[in-house]
Amino acid sequence: MKYKHTFEIDRSLWRTGESGSCSTGEGSTCLKNKRGFKCCLGFLAESLGIKGIKNKEQPYHLSAKSEHKFYETLPKDASDAAIDINDNPLILERKSREESLTKLFEQNGIKVKFTGRYTK
Repeated sequence: MKYKHTFEIDRSLWRTGESGSCSTGEGSTCLKNKRGFKCCLGFLAESLGIKGIKNKEQPYHLSAKSEHKFYETLPKDASDAAIDINDNPLILERKSREESLTKLFEQNGIKVKFTGRYTK
């Protein structure tokens, strides 16, 4: 399969699961929190060269121009599905979360690679 975009998620900086027992990372779940942790969409946004996501404590907020570029790559409905997978505290297996996101991104022509180790 030919991908329109490829990006990496560093598990050591990945924030998932809100505050559930199977959450990863620290701080709030958003594009990039004050501690430097990002949700899956934060990694995607940075890989697209979208600026201004530093310390965005408002979840998933982008400027109108950046939002357009982002949704050209990953449509809004798929972005919403990625948020649901990333933040769902009921997904107990990390591998299951990674597999679900991999499948979702692939369905939208995007290849994701998970690297590094989880912090907790």
